[in-house]
Amino acid sequence: MPARTQRYAIIKPGSSFLGSLWAENGAAYGMEVRDATFDKRVMEFTLSVPDREFRGPQGEDRWLIRRAMQGLLPDQVRLNRRRGRQAGDLSQRLLDSSAEVEAALAEVEACPLAQAYLAVNRMRKVWNSVQKEVNVQNANRTVTILTRGLMAGLYLVDLEKAS
Repeated sequence: MPARTQRYAIIKPGSSFLGSLWAENGAAYGMEVRDATFDKRVMEFTLSVPDREFRGPQGEDRWLIRRAMQGLLPDQVRLNRRRGRQAGDLSQRLLDSSAEVEAALAEVEACPLAQAYLAVNRMRKVWNSVQKEVNVQNANRTVTILTRGLMAGLYLVDLEKAS
């Protein structure tokens, strides 16, 4: 598929249900959800990039950023085509900052508002399991349960303090 056709397909109305899902969830909670990538200026720029810059000579993706990073990143990184978890080392990084994680989790556990809306006990179980051993299962739960829960929980802690 030509690069320009691919770019148009991404923004074609109805090509993704995520926008309507976000809008419905936002409306349910009285929030207006916006997507910065759909800013008119971003769209104009994206659609103005010549196809030869958007796709590499052999059809490689992410060519624009690869060219922009030439001389700034080592080619081993810049030309890497592997895909995977961007936070594959998250569990280890949390363990390296275990005192901060523990303090944040304790703060969330002590917050009645967070207790009402979050599975704080489950967050604690994930943290305890990561402290014993990092494996694929608890690494995934670290991303989906612990860190997201901590972010939401700390928001609720601040909200409760402000009331």
